[in-house]
Amino acid sequence: MLSERTLIKLQGIRKCSINGHKVKDLFQFVLNAPDLWEQAYGNIYANQGAMTPGVDGLTMDGYSHERAGNVRELLRENRYVPPPVKVSFNIELNEPLCTSPGTGDVDKCCVA
Repeated sequence: MLSERTLIKLQGIRKCSINGHKVKDLFQFVLNAPDLWEQAYGNIYANQGAMTPGVDGLTMDGYSHERAGNVRELLRENRYVPPPVKVSFNIELNEPLCTSPGTGDVDKCCVA
């Protein structure tokens, strides 16, 4: 459940977006709203594939307040390094495919 403060901020962001205005301090808002992270996890957790290990071996089942707090702290300190994406090659399509960590989604890679 989102706090009243977070809901008010989200409504403000929506109004800015509708009116074509820039949203200031969005990154800080996301870092300082742990309830937003919990809500996002709740939305992702029920998805098919959430229990499938990603390329880093983690599943969405491994979420905890401590883990989310650690990620937020690393982001705040500009020290977060996302895990590498697993790249495989689709012979039939003759193009590389990427598996995203955390979701297991497979998409076309942007390889130059």
